[in-house]
Amino acid sequence: MLNDVISLAFRPDLGVFTMRWLEEPTQPADVQGYYEQALDAARPHHPACWLIDVRRRPMPDPHVALWFGTTWLPQVAALAAPRTLRLAYLLSPLRQRATFDDPALAPANARILAPNQLYVVETFLDEGAAMRWLLS
Repeated sequence: MLNDVISLAFRPDLGVFTMRWLEEPTQPADVQGYYEQALDAARPHHPACWLIDVRRRPMPDPHVALWFGTTWLPQVAALAAPRTLRLAYLLSPLRQRATFDDPALAPANARILAPNQLYVVETFLDEGAAMRWLLS
């Protein structure tokens, strides 16, 4: 599935659902809607492995990040159940610095990366490493 902002695809041979951001949404509030669109597209496949490529979105938003961790990730984890959701987050170096150096994102990061969740999230700068982790 493709639109101007995101590309969505399921690889049945690998069991991996991929969401790629192609550009920054014109309205920051639209980010949640695109994540909901991805969840709807994934529903028929019940994937337990996700690759989310945000390399073209340089700046994370603290409010969206908190929503991602408290609302969206639990929904995706429920879709993957009884398997544990594995989500590889593919970042650019700029996005990585913005994500982990901004104190406003610390609460969301703590929630998303906390142990003992119904999911495991790892961040990557290299897509090959992300896919190897997902398929391990």
